[in-house]
Amino acid sequence: MKLSVAMCTFNGEQHIEKQLLSILKQTIAIDEIIICDDGSNDKTIQIIEKLQVQYPTIISLYKNQVNLGSNKNFEKAISICSGDYIFLSDQDDIWKDYKVEKTIQFFNENKSMEGVFSNADLINDEDKNFTKNSLWDTVFFMENELQKPIDLCSFIVSIKNIVTGATLCFKKEIKSSIFPFPVAPNFYHDEWIAIFLASRKKLGYITDHLISYRIHDKQQTSIDYNLPKPV
Repeated sequence: MKLSVAMCTFNGEQHIEKQLLSILKQTIAIDEIIICDDGSNDKTIQIIEKLQVQYPTIISLYKNQVNLGSNKNFEKAISICSGDYIFLSDQDDIWKDYKVEKTIQFFNENKSMEGVFSNADLINDEDKNFTKNSLWDTVFFMENELQKPIDLCSFIVSIKNIVTGATLCFKKEIKSSIFPFPVAPNFYHDEWIAIFLASRKKLGYITDHLISYRIHDKQQTSIDYNLPKPV
């Protein structure tokens, strides 16, 4: 079993080292981290290359000659991944040490599933939890209140995308089916992959908070974390 991470970077110097170190210290080791940088002009490249010296067989860095944008950049990173399972990763979050272990456990217990996503804590620039709300709360995915089994496809299409790419992992077998990513305004790679998997009833979820999802001013998509605190 080979495990891959597909990561896209762009001017992520503030948090990229913490994120990479959190991936590298998993209780089940990642075999390769494929990083596609989309033209960073800060210290992102230098930070990655420094870690490459320590982990030359794990970290691979690809520098785009032109800015592809997040959708096409993730398509590129995923296409390069050679693992049996592919984890998507943002450049600024922090993985819990057991994220990979819990994910592989899910797949071992649910053989028919092709993808899985999870819940997450919310942290700020100082790595602090600043709210009792979770990532799922921000997208109104109240899993414990919904009738089971949940029709994830219907929820995503008719209500809101609940699958944040930073929490998503899928099997390599779907790569040929999800490419190329569609081009549409405000339609992102994670929603496309989620719809594909959920429409086939091959998408599962883990209620554990497997990452700390960072909220900051520079992120591409914003979420509303100023919600009533869960009871």
